[in-house]
Amino acid sequence: MSSSNKWINTGIKSIIGLTLLTILGSLMSLLYQSLIAHYFGANEMTDAFFMARNSSDLLQKFMLLGQASVVFMPIFASSYQKDKKAAWDITSNTLNAIGLLSLLLCLAAYLVAKPFVALIAPGFNEQTREATVLFLRIILPANILWSMSIILTSVLQYRGIFIITALAQFSASILTIIIVVIGQNWGGIMVLPTSLLISSLFQFLFLFRVALKEGMIWRPKLKLYDPALKEVFSLLFPFLFSLAITQISIIIHNRLASLQNVGDVTLLNYASRIYSTMSNVLISIFPTVFFPALLNEVSNNSNRVGQMVRQSIKYMFIAITPIIIIVCVASDPIIHILFHGRNFSQQSSQTVSNLLTIYNLGILTAIPLAVIQKVPFALKNTKINVAVSAVTSFATILFNIILVSLFALYGLAWTATLIPLIGYFSYRFFLTKTFETKVESPNGSFLRILVLIVIVLVLTKAITTMVGLIFPNPFFELVLLLVMVLPFYFAMGLILRINEFAKLRQRIQNILPSNRNRGGI
Repeated sequence: MSSSNKWINTGIKSIIGLTLLTILGSLMSLLYQSLIAHYFGANEMTDAFFMARNSSDLLQKFMLLGQASVVFMPIFASSYQKDKKAAWDITSNTLNAIGLLSLLLCLAAYLVAKPFVALIAPGFNEQTREATVLFLRIILPANILWSMSIILTSVLQYRGIFIITALAQFSASILTIIIVVIGQNWGGIMVLPTSLLISSLFQFLFLFRVALKEGMIWRPKLKLYDPALKEVFSLLFPFLFSLAITQISIIIHNRLASLQNVGDVTLLNYASRIYSTMSNVLISIFPTVFFPALLNEVSNNSNRVGQMVRQSIKYMFIAITPIIIIVCVASDPIIHILFHGRNFSQQSSQTVSNLLTIYNLGILTAIPLAVIQKVPFALKNTKINVAVSAVTSFATILFNIILVSLFALYGLAWTATLIPLIGYFSYRFFLTKTFETKVESPNGSFLRILVLIVIVLVLTKAITTMVGLIFPNPFFELVLLLVMVLPFYFAMGLILRINEFAKLRQRIQNILPSNRNRGGI
């Protein structure tokens, strides 16, 4: 058994548990969006809340939180293998440094909140801007807690504690929902930013307690000249250039959104949050199983990069496409189920449904990007990631300006759908120029998969439309799709002779520890 397969077999229980908690967490996120729509609808105040939340997300990107966790894990791992106590001391010092830096950035954001909101939301009236500033200032302390939670999560995941870290986030999501349900009667819309602050505190304390049990000894002091801390920030420095460009594109996106009709920012956020939830589940879990083996082989034999990237993309397309088809066809009943309520109009539901259909196509365009963007990390050249980030940011600005002028609110969704393709082809270009690594172009198999998607999409849409005229019930339409799509999909796959169906089945059988006679799990 290869080392990659052995690693997967021994970690299969953690992968399954993590997958289940991720899916449950995604369902909680959808429920949260549904509750906001039910209790508060889509109006100026919900626009203010979502703009404040988007601004908070922007601040998190300035903190380089995602990159900090990736950079810190190998530093902790290297130290932990030599001296466990020293590794935990580094964790405590880094936690203090990240917390202090986050505090300073949040204080600065608090002071400039008014002019910043005026910059990113010129289409808001004075009352909506004031509400946005208020919501943002309530959410800001949560960024400090989230930043430290990310460091703790990376450390615990290195220690193999995947389920507990996922459980912390899942529990925080449940707490957020409970606070909204209980507090909306007496707190009104103020309960939304407050719930985020309280849940972030809960998540941090949860992870902090687990880290203490694992051996971390927290000391309330900061060693600025600690070599490990210097290494963390020196590795983060190259990302600052791409970050600055990326934030410009996000600010322009928010400005264009604020210039649309009242309530449009809320509708766009409802659709994009559902898309983000689906994307995180569909595109992050699949690579969890396939990428360890992929990256091991890439690091040992870079000549196979192109072939492995193409094969991985085909496997992901085949595995994820049925869900994409279901959501594209069933966007209307899904939105009706999630957002139907006293404060959400039929027109708003239809707009979110249309936006979701566009965003949903973005999952298909994001599949190639999700695979190929891992290659530079395996080849130990993150400068390619920075270069591609710059290219996609400039493309995002250009696409937003052009498409919003043509399609108004829907132009923002189309931009999000098309940009992953720009990222994919940019990675292909830079990989070829830097490593002479050629990613093979789509062949006849890809074309047959594309034909498969179109045929099943048209068939299911036609049948559900006819059935919906007879039984106009959203739950019935959704159940019918779930029952109908998979048989159609696999039948058409056999008719079109797509060999990857058989290969994918064999790959899964190889991954799963099915042979108990050989000591499988």
